[in-house]
Amino acid sequence: MRDWNPAAHPGGRCLDTCVLINILATDRVDEILEAQASPMLVASVAVSELRSENTVVVNQQRRLRIVDLASEELGLFVEYAAEVDDGEAATIAICVRRRLQLVTDDRKAISFAVSNGVSPPIAGTSDLLLQWAEVACPAPRLLRTVLEHIRDRASFVPPPSDPNRTWWLRMMQG
Repeated sequence: MRDWNPAAHPGGRCLDTCVLINILATDRVDEILEAQASPMLVASVAVSELRSENTVVVNQQRRLRIVDLASEELGLFVEYAAEVDDGEAATIAICVRRRLQLVTDDRKAISFAVSNGVSPPIAGTSDLLLQWAEVACPAPRLLRTVLEHIRDRASFVPPPSDPNRTWWLRMMQG
């Protein structure tokens, strides 16, 4: 797991839309967010990319703070939006200015973020799920169901480059 480093990321983590979609697919959003050791933020621009029913769920999360771009982040947002989509641009701008850990699964966004000053490590869906599994200790059947929901509803399985892929696949086999 790519750990959250409070010294490098004192404000916590900022989730991109793709990770939100994956977590929403689990039907366990509260539990997964509650298991995270760090504050969790999401850009309002990223939330606006969700379907309306998912926006309602996100707005109800007590462990997830929706933040607007600050004035000093707007210039970065505009610059970044020329290279990546708006949600990613907003999320990356927030991470750069606020020194937050970026949480995304998008390879292009990861590469772009690293080249634009986001402090590694960059986390992903698998990191959040592994943290939840370690803290909440769900029954193996429940863990498998949650991972299957992400695969089937959100069309996500960690890529071969993901350090948690072996764990993920092993948990899916039950």
